[in-house]
Amino acid sequence: MTMSRLNRSPDQTQDLREQMIDQFKEENGQYPSRTDVHKKNKNKKKKRMKYPVISTLAIFFILTPVLIYSIWYYLDNRGAGRVNGVDNSHYENVFIKKR
Repeated sequence: MTMSRLNRSPDQTQDLREQMIDQFKEENGQYPSRTDVHKKNKNKKKKRMKYPVISTLAIFFILTPVLIYSIWYYLDNRGAGRVNGVDNSHYENVFIKKR
């Protein structure tokens, strides 16, 4: 046999909500506005990241070229202007063609 919605006993949250409303009425003499009743519910909600996998992949694909370019740039310019550990950047480079 199924129970209709009207025959079910209210759950704990409903009881607490009614107690809060009755307490507010006793203190202020009137029922709270709907926004006051539901304001606490908005504060309790946690913000959830909607698509964490897509966000992670987007960050990965944005940072990958930047990291590759910076590593390539570092390795390319690491030895520029040095011969045997001496800085020769202020000298002119001369290339000698072998016969």
